Amino acid sequence: MKRSVAGLTVALIAAVFWTVTGSDSPANAQTGCITQGAVSPTETALAADCELLLDVRDTLAGTGSLNWAADVPIEDWDGIYVGGSPLRVVNITLVDRGLTGTIPGELGSLTGLSVLRLQVNRLSGNIPTELGSLANLTTLALGSNLLTGPVPTELGDLADLKYLRIEHNGLTGAVPAELGSLSKLTELSLHYNDLTGTVPGELGNLSDLEYLRLEHNELTGSIPSELGNLSNLTELHLGMNQLSGAIPGSFTGLASLRSFHFSDNKGLCAPTDNAFRTWLQAVEEVEGYPCDFAADRAALVSLYNATDGANWSRNNSNWLSERTMGTWFGVTTDEEGRVVELDLRRNRLSGEIPAELGDLANLTRLVLPGNRLSGEVPAELGRLSKLEWLSLDG
Repeated sequence: MKRSVAGLTVALIAAVFWTVTGSDSPANAQTGCITQGAVSPTETALAADCELLLDVRDTLAGTGSLNWAADVPIEDWDGIYVGGSPLRVVNITLVDRGLTGTIPGELGSLTGLSVLRLQVNRLSGNIPTELGSLANLTTLALGSNLLTGPVPTELGDLADLKYLRIEHNGLTGAVPAELGSLSKLTELSLHYNDLTGTVPGELGNLSDLEYLRLEHNELTGSIPSELGNLSNLTELHLGMNQLSGAIPGSFTGLASLRSFHFSDNKGLCAPTDNAFRTWLQAVEEVEGYPCDFAADRAALVSLYNATDGANWSRNNSNWLSERTMGTWFGVTTDEEGRVVELDLRRNRLSGEIPAELGDLANLTRLVLPGNRLSGEVPAELGRLSKLEWLSLDG
């Protein structure tokens, strides 16, 4: 008799639960997180987020560890923050947590997410295109990982995004023009990657942008004049690429700019007209060269390459470095940094004198005796109108 009563009791309880919840209800579908205590039975939307995160936990962690579990309250999970009404996962911040996995595309289904920060880990693989579905996202920070592949064009759909930081990875491909649609963006950091192609002019549409960092990539071509529209820009770093040409004159409209780095490019330089010089002098921190200065550096690099500079016998210290040219062995510069003397006597230079030495417009002394130079004296040296001393004997 006791068994029959007990069986009837269980059956009644099951029937009541089925009637209240329904077989297809969220509460019934999310029984793991709800029944084991991670989420309250009334928070069905949060329970769905909970189940999703449990499914991707090991993919994200790799050989690292996360305390995400169905029997641990989700508010106590590593790096997880909940909020809103109804409650949802709104913030995932896992910075420097030893994660070695990949970024799961399923995170794109966390529609309440506003912050995703996974910097300083060892995450690999591509950036999932599904992240472009996170309509509420304001911060996406994936820097200092091992990510590869392209910057997804789908990130241009993140209309509320303010901070996009994907620096210090191994990303390849172009800077997507679609990023120019991110009208609320205040920081775009893509530096220290392997990005190629040109700087898209569409970035000039980012009227709220304050920080633009593209340095240390493989970007080519000239700088688009549209960047001169970024009136709120305070930092612009373009150095260590293969950019060329003169900085656009439109940059004189960047009244808020305080830090401007454009050194160590293929030939990117600052115009020498008075209006641009006046503007550039008002910028607090500048790394780069005026166009006439850049020509001097290019001429010295040509000399080094043409005369086997790596094997000069006496000295080649600081040549091709980012130190000022006045510190390069045998080079003397004036107060403006222009080359005025070049003395490399008895230094085992071999090969021919490059015609580019004719671009050293301020040169007064060219001293190259006692080397192994061959060929003809370039006619271009005749352009050195300030030259007072020329020594090529021996």
